[in-house]
Amino acid sequence: MPKSSPKFSMLVAPILSMAILTVGNTFYTTYTTIELSHMGASNWVVGIVSSAYFAGMMFGSYFTQKLILRIGYIRGYVLFASVMAVGSMLQGVIYSPLAWAGFRFICGYSLAGLFIVVESWCLEGAGSEYKGRVLSIYLLIYYFFQASGQFMLNIEFASVLLAFCIISMLASISIIPVSITRFEMPKQEKTELLSPFVLFKKAPLGIWAAFSSGVILGCIYTIYPLFLKQANYPKEAVASMMFAIILGGVILQVPIGKLSDFNDRRKVLLGVLISALVISILIGILPHAFWQMMIFSFILGGLTFTIYPISISYSSDYLDASQLVGILGLLALSYGIGSMIGPVLVTWFMSIFGPYGFFTFIGLVCVFLIIYTAWRLYANVKVVKEEDKVQFQSVAPEASVATEVVYEQQLIEEKISTEEVQNKH
Repeated sequence: MPKSSPKFSMLVAPILSMAILTVGNTFYTTYTTIELSHMGASNWVVGIVSSAYFAGMMFGSYFTQKLILRIGYIRGYVLFASVMAVGSMLQGVIYSPLAWAGFRFICGYSLAGLFIVVESWCLEGAGSEYKGRVLSIYLLIYYFFQASGQFMLNIEFASVLLAFCIISMLASISIIPVSITRFEMPKQEKTELLSPFVLFKKAPLGIWAAFSSGVILGCIYTIYPLFLKQANYPKEAVASMMFAIILGGVILQVPIGKLSDFNDRRKVLLGVLISALVISILIGILPHAFWQMMIFSFILGGLTFTIYPISISYSSDYLDASQLVGILGLLALSYGIGSMIGPVLVTWFMSIFGPYGFFTFIGLVCVFLIIYTAWRLYANVKVVKEEDKVQFQSVAPEASVATEVVYEQQLIEEKISTEEVQNKH
């Protein structure tokens, strides 16, 4: 049976909409942190508001699917983008940290729904043969605009309300491409989550790595701008540093991941964690010239953005094809819980140790995972055979359940193919 070909005309609208939305949202996330600091909010309050955003994303990933299936992709996008536009606008009207936590939760919930709409739309239009390729292009575009949107911080807005109006406007404008195109709603297959006990027994390191990745990246996305501000970096430098850290995550993720395809993934993960720990220490003890921090940010992003996809590949190595259904959902849940906890804990450290408590906390997370990874490596744990390993794939940790299904299908197909070859021999 021939494989379906991609319907490229169907992909332009959702990708364009997500590009516009991402520019506004990435600026929205960083600007919220900076404005909370200007408001005189304590580090702990900044952490709570940041955690509310990730909590919204986690709940939205699991509770918006039925609504989207009922009303369709186009109306689903219009609904969630409109809610996000209103939520961001209200932050400029109601200047209260407590209210902002509520608005950030709503916007995070809506953003999760938007991810599901756009990713499902793209994957359906890609055709069975091209889903992996389209997903890679989508992630590249997403990361590019996520990094580039940081430079909106360099714009001098006449008022805080105007800045949030621009964010709201971008969310509203993003509705236009999807609203003027036609799309037939596909049928979605339900997947069953893998039992947590099976995953813990087979590959417990995967769960802890995904959780730790959530802790670290939750801090980077929301609290790193606070560190830079408290360390007396100008606003223009904040935009550049955030750009560098995301760019590093895009560029270095693949070569490090491919290295894990030909080596014990635990050793590669151990090397990544030790390197991230060293970078955290160096930032704390060396002078902080602009270009030096840019380089450190780039490297730190490349290292920390790799932890989550390695956790997926490592866990998949130890599971049979029949056990892979739902694995990404479980790892994503671990990541989501970590991303909610991270901003609260790191701001507590910053309140005690000052701005560089940020890297003290990141370093401690790395130390704990280093110890556990080393124990798993040297505790006579079975090493997976080379022929049983799955191929590393670049993953955006905040990717929705829509892409999780595709990754699961790819992993299952790869495992089945491997098992068939082994049975022949």
